[in-house]
Amino acid sequence: MIAIGLHQSCQQPNGARVPRGIVRLDALGMSRDGLANFTGSGDSPLFVYANSFSDWLKGTSYQWTVAGAALLVGLCLTWDGPRMWQFLFTAAVSALAAGAACYEANVQEMGIFSTAILMAQAAGTLGLATFWGFEGSQVLLGACSGFAAAYGTGAWTRPLDEQLPGTSICWYILGAMFGVLVFTTWRPQMLACLAPMLGGLLTASGAEPSDGPFAVLPESKNHLRWESYDRIRIEKVNY
Repeated sequence: MIAIGLHQSCQQPNGARVPRGIVRLDALGMSRDGLANFTGSGDSPLFVYANSFSDWLKGTSYQWTVAGAALLVGLCLTWDGPRMWQFLFTAAVSALAAGAACYEANVQEMGIFSTAILMAQAAGTLGLATFWGFEGSQVLLGACSGFAAAYGTGAWTRPLDEQLPGTSICWYILGAMFGVLVFTTWRPQMLACLAPMLGGLLTASGAEPSDGPFAVLPESKNHLRWESYDRIRIEKVNY
């Protein structure tokens, strides 16, 4: 709990009077809720696409295909993540564009042939744009990632806007600038650090997809299991 004290007072919703400048912040909870509001609006296309992809990933009958893709990407990142990054990022953008086009085509109830053409066009267009303008795409990726991270961790800045207008937006701009630096100037160092870890996770996750997408089930009594994409736990399994 963080308290910032000034000298004036104001009326609180519950009727209690506290100094006006005292702002109580549950920093962790507010950051989480703020990021959820930023990305989870019911009208947000990003939220709709993410939910659709998550539902498909959990319920698809092509688990071995998903596992194979995860294994391939993991091996590429583990082998030489910095060198493979441009190819993998371009492929990911193309795949996301194709997925979004497929979703919209299904909403419009288009035929299979038209859907396939639309997916190919979207994937090819965004893929070529990303490949030919790779450095520009990294600027956009860094700015969006940094802005989202700053918004998610910037709950402490929003109450300060009453006292210092513009505090929040300055924090978000700093986050976007930092993200741009990470994905441009510092990209080799960032990839050298994170690519082996992410590659190892994807490789292990794709090695045995028998318990759902990205489930890690090596043949041992102790195994690592990734459930619901938001927590990792170690379980004791008796075979």
